[in-house]
Amino acid sequence: MSKVLKVVAVVASIGAAIVTAGASLGISAALLSGIGVAASIGATLLAPKPKAPQNSPESFERLRASIDPRTPRKTWIGNTAGATDIRDEEFTDSQAYFHRFIVVASHKVQSIDEIWFDDKIAWSAVGGVQGEFVGYLTVATRTEGSAANAINISARMGSTRRYTGLAYVHLRYKLTGNSKKTDSPFAQSITTRITIRGKGVALYDPRMDSTVAGGSGSQRADDQTTWVWDNDACRNPALALLFYLLGYDINGKLAVGKGIPPNRIDLESFAIAANLCDELVTKEGGGTEPRYRVDGVWSEGDGPTTVMDMLKASMNADLDDVDGKLRLTIFHDDLATPVADFTENDVLGGFEWNPSADLDNSFNIVRGVFTDPSNTSLYQAIDYPQLETDSPDGIDRIETFNLPMVQSASQAQRLAQLRLQRQLFGGTFSAEFQATAWKVQKNSIIRLTFAPRGFVNKLFRVADMEIRQDGVVPLVLREEDLAIYGPPTLAHPIDPIASTPYDPALNPIIQSFQTAAKTVVTRSIAYPVSSDDDSVDIVAFDGVLNDGQSVSFPIGSVTGLTSGEVYAVIYSLTSGTYSAVLSPATAALGNDTNVFLGWSTTSTGGVYPTPTTPPGGWGGGGGTWEAPPNA
Repeated sequence: MSKVLKVVAVVASIGAAIVTAGASLGISAALLSGIGVAASIGATLLAPKPKAPQNSPESFERLRASIDPRTPRKTWIGNTAGATDIRDEEFTDSQAYFHRFIVVASHKVQSIDEIWFDDKIAWSAVGGVQGEFVGYLTVATRTEGSAANAINISARMGSTRRYTGLAYVHLRYKLTGNSKKTDSPFAQSITTRITIRGKGVALYDPRMDSTVAGGSGSQRADDQTTWVWDNDACRNPALALLFYLLGYDINGKLAVGKGIPPNRIDLESFAIAANLCDELVTKEGGGTEPRYRVDGVWSEGDGPTTVMDMLKASMNADLDDVDGKLRLTIFHDDLATPVADFTENDVLGGFEWNPSADLDNSFNIVRGVFTDPSNTSLYQAIDYPQLETDSPDGIDRIETFNLPMVQSASQAQRLAQLRLQRQLFGGTFSAEFQATAWKVQKNSIIRLTFAPRGFVNKLFRVADMEIRQDGVVPLVLREEDLAIYGPPTLAHPIDPIASTPYDPALNPIIQSFQTAAKTVVTRSIAYPVSSDDDSVDIVAFDGVLNDGQSVSFPIGSVTGLTSGEVYAVIYSLTSGTYSAVLSPATAALGNDTNVFLGWSTTSTGGVYPTPTTPPGGWGGGGGTWEAPPNA
C-alpha cells in the first residue's frame, strides 16, 4: 500500500478485515451484511462531511391510518404515538356499526393510553370515551394479542383475526344517532387522522444483567421474558439500538429486529453508552433532562442502515465491529484520557494532512426537524432552532439534519451543535504506523507529536484503522478539540398553532336538526295568530310540541312592527313571552328554547298581500304553518 493513504482505501481495508473476522466466527451472510453496513456507515461519522442520517418514513406515516395488507411489521419505542396499520374493517347490525382493527406494534407493548381523532381526544385508558364521542364509540385494547383475548365481532373474526403477539386496538363506531334529534359524529365520515398514544416495547438493559461486566440483575439478553418496562431505560437510544440488533420473537420466531446472537454483541459497550445517554444536562427554559432519549416507530421495511443511522444520529454515536463483536461508541468529551501517545518515530514513511475539508464538503448552518409530542402538534415534525457559524467565504452552506426519533427541542439543538462544531475541527491525518499502534482501537483518543507539521501533543480520534499481519497499522486520525463538546446556547422552538379541525356538528343541515326551534304539531285553536299594520296578536290556546311536550300558551301581542313585512312569531319557553322576528329569523329559529308558532305578514293600510288565508295576515302571501310566505 502506498505510504500516502487515502480515506477510502482504509475504509475498504476495514471492510475486508470484517469479512475475515466474520468468516472465522461463522456469522451468517445476512448478519455479515448487517455488520458491513454498520462499519461503513460508522466510518462516515468522522469523515470531513458526515452524511446526513437516513430516517424511517414511519415517523410521519403513523399519523394517518391506512389499510395495506402488505405493510411491514412495526416497532414502537418509548412514550409516543404507535403505528396505525388498519388490518381489518367490517360493518355489522345492518350497517349501524363500523369496526376497525388497528395494529399499533408487531410486539407486546407496555400500554395504550390515549386515542385521538384529528385534534380531539376520543378515548383514554383512565377516562374512557370522551366528549362528543360518548355513546358512539367503543374501544378495546390489546397490548399483546392471543387466542385467549381475541375480539369476536362476527363469524370469521374470533378464529381468523387473533393478531397473535401484536398490540392492537378495536374501534367500534356507531353510525346512527341515539335519538331523532341527534346524529352520530361518524354519520358523514370517519377520520383516518388517528393518533394512538402510549408506551412501547420493553427493552433489554445490560446494566440489569449480572452476567455482563458491571451489571446487576436478572435480565438476560437471550430471554425476552426477563425484559421489563422502565420509563427511562425504555427510551434510551443505546438500548433501542441493542433491541433492534437482538430482535424480538413471537412464538419462537423472529418477528422484528435482526436476531443477532448476544455473544456477537459487545454488551458492555452498550451499557456504557446507556449511562452516557442518562447523564443529566440543562434544557431550554430551565431544569434538566437526560442527555439523549428516543421515542418513535420504524418498520421492518426500513433497511438496517436506515434504522441504525436514525438511532446513532439521536445519540451522536458510532457502531463498529471490534474483534468480531458489534460495539457502540458515543462521541463525548473523553479527551482527558488518551490511550496512546505517538511521535514521528511511530510513523512509517509518508503521511497526508488535510487541515480542513473543502468548502463544497463543508457547511456552516445545521437545521432540521424534531418530533413535537404536545397535544397541539400530536407528533408532527417541527423545526428546531437552527445552529450556525460564520461562513469562510460569506456563502451559507446548509446541512439538513432531521431527528424524527427525538421529542426534545433541546436535545435536537445539542446534536446539531455537535455536528456543526466538528466542522470547525476537520483536520485529517493519514499514515501507516508501526506495531505500537496496535494498542488503539477505532474511536480511541490519541496524542500526536509530529515535528514535520508542528504538532505537540495534538489530540486526534482514530477514525479508521486496519490491523495487518506484517505489523504495519494504517490509521486515519480525525482532529479533536474540547470546543466540539461545549454546550450550545439553547433557543426556544417555534410554538405550534392549534388547527381548526372540521366539526360535523357545525354542518348547517345537522344544526337544523339538532338546534331548531320547536314547533306546534297540534293546537286547540286553528288560527291563534292575527296581525294588522303594526302588531301581531296571539290568543290563548293549548298545544303539543314536536318533542311531545304539552304547553298552555298565554294571550299576548307584539307591537311596533313595520307594515308589509314577514315575521316569525316566536314564543320563548324560558321567559314565557312572545316576539316577532323579521324573516328569515335564522337565530330565533335555531334556538331550541323557542317555539315557532308560524309566519305572519303585517298589512299595509289594512290590505294584505294576496292570496290570503283567514284570518288576515296569518301565513299571508301564500305561506303555510311552517313555511315562510312568498310575499
